[in-house]
Amino acid sequence: MRGAVAAAALVATAAYVAVAHRLPSAGGGDGAAILEGVAGLVPVLAATVACALAPHGRRVLVVSGAAGLAAAVAGVLLDAEAVATPGRLLAAAAVGAALASLVSSPPQLAVLAVAAGVADAVSVALGPTGYAAERAPELLRAAGLRLPGWSGPPDGLLGAVAVAILGLLIAGSRRTGLPVGRTAAACCAGVAAGLAAAVLLDTPVPAIPAISVMFLGVNAAGFLARTGREGGGRA
Repeated sequence: MRGAVAAAALVATAAYVAVAHRLPSAGGGDGAAILEGVAGLVPVLAATVACALAPHGRRVLVVSGAAGLAAAVAGVLLDAEAVATPGRLLAAAAVGAALASLVSSPPQLAVLAVAAGVADAVSVALGPTGYAAERAPELLRAAGLRLPGWSGPPDGLLGAVAVAILGLLIAGSRRTGLPVGRTAAACCAGVAAGLAAAVLLDTPVPAIPAISVMFLGVNAAGFLARTGREGGGRA
Protein backbone atom coordinates (compact mmCIF):
# COMPACT_ATOMS: atom_id res chain seq x y z
CA MET A 1 0.00 0.00 0.00
CA ARG A 2 2.75 2.45 0.92
CA GLY A 3 4.59 1.63 -2.28
CA ALA A 4 1.46 2.49 -4.27
CA VAL A 5 1.14 5.79 -2.41
CA ALA A 6 4.76 6.64 -3.24
CA ALA A 7 4.20 5.80 -6.91
CA ALA A 8 1.08 7.97 -7.01
CA ALA A 9 2.97 10.85 -5.38
CA LEU A 10 5.73 10.60 -7.99
CA VAL A 11 3.12 10.68 -10.77
CA ALA A 12 1.55 13.76 -9.16
CA THR A 13 4.97 15.43 -9.08
CA ALA A 14 5.49 14.68 -12.77
CA ALA A 15 2.04 16.05 -13.59
CA TYR A 16 2.67 19.28 -11.69
CA VAL A 17 6.03 19.85 -13.37
CA ALA A 18 4.39 19.25 -16.75
CA VAL A 19 1.52 21.73 -16.28
CA ALA A 20 2.92 24.40 -13.95
CA HIS A 21 4.17 26.64 -16.78
CA ARG A 22 0.61 26.69 -18.15
CA LEU A 23 -0.91 27.98 -14.92
CA PRO A 24 -1.77 31.69 -14.70
CA SER A 25 0.85 33.74 -12.90
CA ALA A 26 0.19 34.52 -9.24
CA GLY A 27 1.37 38.06 -9.91
CA GLY A 28 4.55 39.97 -9.24
CA GLY A 29 6.52 40.50 -6.08
CA ASP A 30 8.02 38.29 -3.42
CA GLY A 31 4.67 37.04 -2.14
CA ALA A 32 3.72 35.61 -5.53
CA ALA A 33 7.14 34.01 -5.95
CA ILE A 34 6.86 32.37 -2.53
CA LEU A 35 3.34 31.15 -3.30
CA GLU A 36 4.43 29.56 -6.57
CA GLY A 37 7.52 28.06 -4.97
CA VAL A 38 5.59 26.53 -2.07
CA ALA A 39 2.99 25.18 -4.51
CA GLY A 40 5.83 23.43 -6.32
CA LEU A 41 7.21 22.09 -3.06
CA VAL A 42 3.95 20.42 -2.04
CA PRO A 43 4.04 17.50 -4.52
CA VAL A 44 7.82 17.16 -4.23
CA LEU A 45 7.77 17.01 -0.43
CA ALA A 46 4.72 14.73 -0.39
CA ALA A 47 6.50 12.33 -2.74
CA THR A 48 9.68 12.46 -0.65
CA VAL A 49 7.76 11.61 2.53
CA ALA A 50 5.86 8.83 0.76
CA CYS A 51 9.08 7.32 -0.60
CA ALA A 52 10.73 7.56 2.82
CA LEU A 53 7.85 5.61 4.40
CA ALA A 54 7.57 3.00 1.63
CA PRO A 55 9.02 -0.53 2.15
CA HIS A 56 12.83 -0.44 2.11
CA GLY A 57 14.28 -3.87 1.41
CA ARG A 58 17.75 -3.86 -0.11
CA ARG A 59 16.48 -5.01 -3.48
CA VAL A 60 13.76 -2.35 -3.48
CA LEU A 61 16.29 0.38 -2.73
CA VAL A 62 18.65 -0.76 -5.48
CA VAL A 63 15.89 -1.06 -8.07
CA SER A 64 14.22 2.24 -7.16
CA GLY A 65 17.54 4.09 -7.06
CA ALA A 66 18.59 2.71 -10.44
CA ALA A 67 15.17 3.45 -11.94
CA GLY A 68 15.26 6.99 -10.61
CA LEU A 69 18.74 7.61 -11.97
CA ALA A 70 17.76 6.20 -15.37
CA ALA A 71 14.67 8.41 -15.48
CA ALA A 72 16.70 11.47 -14.50
CA VAL A 73 19.27 10.86 -17.24
CA ALA A 74 16.57 10.14 -19.83
CA GLY A 75 14.70 13.28 -18.85
CA VAL A 76 17.80 15.42 -19.27
CA LEU A 77 18.63 13.87 -22.64
CA LEU A 78 15.05 14.30 -23.87
CA ASP A 79 14.68 17.76 -22.27
CA ALA A 80 11.67 16.39 -20.39
CA GLU A 81 11.76 17.90 -16.92
CA ALA A 82 8.52 16.12 -15.99
CA VAL A 83 10.54 12.89 -16.23
CA ALA A 84 13.87 14.16 -14.88
CA THR A 85 12.59 15.75 -11.65
CA PRO A 86 10.64 12.71 -10.38
CA GLY A 87 13.62 10.56 -11.38
CA ARG A 88 16.02 12.67 -9.33
CA LEU A 89 13.56 12.59 -6.44
CA LEU A 90 13.26 8.80 -6.51
CA ALA A 91 17.03 8.30 -6.71
CA ALA A 92 17.68 10.77 -3.88
CA ALA A 93 14.97 9.26 -1.68
CA ALA A 94 16.50 5.81 -2.21
CA VAL A 95 19.89 7.13 -1.08
CA GLY A 96 18.30 8.67 2.02
CA ALA A 97 16.47 5.45 2.88
CA ALA A 98 19.65 3.43 2.41
CA LEU A 99 21.50 5.70 4.84
CA ALA A 100 18.61 5.45 7.31
CA SER A 101 18.95 1.66 7.32
CA LEU A 102 22.38 2.11 8.93
CA VAL A 103 21.05 4.21 11.82
CA SER A 104 20.21 2.45 15.09
CA SER A 105 19.40 5.24 17.56
CA PRO A 106 18.01 8.81 17.73
CA PRO A 107 21.38 10.28 18.85
CA GLN A 108 23.02 8.88 15.73
CA LEU A 109 20.31 10.50 13.64
CA ALA A 110 20.84 13.81 15.45
CA VAL A 111 24.59 13.69 14.74
CA LEU A 112 23.90 13.08 11.05
CA ALA A 113 21.43 15.99 10.97
CA VAL A 114 23.97 18.38 12.52
CA ALA A 115 26.78 17.20 10.24
CA ALA A 116 24.64 17.52 7.12
CA GLY A 117 23.41 20.99 8.07
CA VAL A 118 26.91 22.31 8.81
CA ALA A 119 28.35 20.78 5.64
CA ASP A 120 25.62 22.30 3.47
CA ALA A 121 25.95 25.73 5.05
CA VAL A 122 29.72 25.72 4.51
CA SER A 123 29.32 24.45 0.95
CA VAL A 124 26.92 27.27 0.07
CA ALA A 125 28.91 29.99 1.84
CA LEU A 126 32.46 28.98 1.00
CA GLY A 127 32.49 25.78 -0.99
CA PRO A 128 31.45 24.17 -4.27
CA THR A 129 27.72 24.86 -4.04
CA GLY A 130 28.26 28.59 -3.69
CA TYR A 131 30.80 28.59 -6.50
CA ALA A 132 28.43 26.68 -8.79
CA ALA A 133 25.56 29.04 -7.98
CA GLU A 134 27.66 32.01 -9.12
CA ARG A 135 29.80 30.55 -11.91
CA ALA A 136 28.08 27.40 -13.18
CA PRO A 137 24.36 27.42 -12.31
CA GLU A 138 23.70 24.87 -15.04
CA LEU A 139 25.40 22.27 -12.84
CA LEU A 140 22.91 22.91 -10.04
CA ARG A 141 20.01 22.79 -12.48
CA ALA A 142 21.24 19.47 -13.85
CA ALA A 143 21.26 17.90 -10.38
CA GLY A 144 18.34 19.71 -8.75
CA LEU A 145 14.59 19.18 -8.65
CA ARG A 146 12.81 21.81 -10.71
CA LEU A 147 10.04 23.88 -9.11
CA PRO A 148 8.58 25.48 -12.25
CA GLY A 149 7.17 28.97 -12.06
CA TRP A 150 3.59 29.51 -13.13
CA SER A 151 3.22 30.82 -16.69
CA GLY A 152 6.96 30.35 -17.28
CA PRO A 153 10.41 31.03 -15.76
CA PRO A 154 12.00 31.82 -13.39
CA ASP A 155 11.95 28.36 -11.86
CA GLY A 156 12.82 27.38 -8.31
CA LEU A 157 15.25 24.59 -7.49
CA LEU A 158 15.56 22.10 -4.64
CA GLY A 159 18.82 20.21 -4.36
CA ALA A 160 18.76 16.43 -4.66
CA VAL A 161 20.99 16.19 -1.59
CA ALA A 162 18.35 18.04 0.44
CA VAL A 163 15.79 15.45 -0.67
CA ALA A 164 18.15 12.65 0.36
CA ILE A 165 18.67 14.20 3.81
CA LEU A 166 14.94 14.74 4.22
CA GLY A 167 14.32 11.10 3.33
CA LEU A 168 17.08 10.00 5.71
CA LEU A 169 15.60 11.87 8.67
CA ILE A 170 12.03 10.72 8.04
CA ALA A 171 12.92 7.07 7.40
CA GLY A 172 15.40 7.18 10.28
CA SER A 173 12.74 8.57 12.61
CA ARG A 174 10.47 5.64 11.86
CA ARG A 175 13.34 3.20 12.31
CA THR A 176 14.43 4.64 15.70
CA GLY A 177 11.01 5.32 17.21
CA LEU A 178 10.86 9.10 16.85
CA PRO A 179 7.47 10.65 15.97
CA VAL A 180 7.29 10.33 12.19
CA GLY A 181 4.35 12.66 11.52
CA ARG A 182 5.72 15.58 13.54
CA THR A 183 9.21 15.05 12.15
CA ALA A 184 8.00 15.04 8.55
CA ALA A 185 5.83 18.13 9.05
CA ALA A 186 8.60 20.07 10.79
CA CYS A 187 11.28 19.18 8.24
CA CYS A 188 9.01 20.05 5.31
CA ALA A 189 8.20 23.37 6.99
CA GLY A 190 11.95 23.97 7.20
CA VAL A 191 12.26 23.50 3.43
CA ALA A 192 9.43 25.97 2.82
CA ALA A 193 11.00 28.47 5.23
CA GLY A 194 14.31 28.19 3.40
CA LEU A 195 12.60 28.85 0.07
CA ALA A 196 10.83 31.91 1.46
CA ALA A 197 14.11 33.22 2.89
CA ALA A 198 15.84 32.75 -0.47
CA VAL A 199 13.12 34.78 -2.21
CA LEU A 200 13.04 37.55 0.38
CA LEU A 201 16.85 37.84 0.59
CA ASP A 202 17.34 37.31 -3.16
CA THR A 203 20.22 34.95 -2.49
CA PRO A 204 20.67 31.16 -2.34
CA VAL A 205 19.73 29.79 1.09
CA PRO A 206 20.79 26.22 1.91
CA ALA A 207 17.81 23.98 2.65
CA ILE A 208 19.55 21.33 4.71
CA PRO A 209 20.40 23.54 7.72
CA ALA A 210 16.72 24.52 7.96
CA ILE A 211 15.70 20.85 7.73
CA SER A 212 18.22 19.93 10.42
CA VAL A 213 17.19 22.71 12.80
CA MET A 214 13.53 21.77 12.51
CA PHE A 215 14.35 18.07 12.99
CA LEU A 216 16.37 18.78 16.13
CA GLY A 217 13.79 21.20 17.50
CA VAL A 218 10.79 18.91 17.12
CA ASN A 219 12.66 15.94 18.59
CA ALA A 220 14.64 17.73 21.33
CA ALA A 221 12.54 16.27 24.14
CA GLY A 222 13.01 12.76 22.75
CA PHE A 223 16.78 13.19 22.53
CA LEU A 224 16.95 14.46 26.13
CA ALA A 225 14.77 11.65 27.40
CA ARG A 226 16.87 9.03 25.62
CA THR A 227 20.08 10.57 26.96
CA GLY A 228 18.66 10.59 30.48
CA ARG A 229 17.63 6.93 30.30
CA GLU A 230 21.02 5.89 28.94
CA GLY A 231 22.79 7.91 31.65
CA GLY A 232 20.62 6.35 34.35
CA GLY A 233 21.32 2.89 32.97
CA ARG A 234 25.07 3.42 33.12
CA ALA A 235 24.85 4.75 36.68
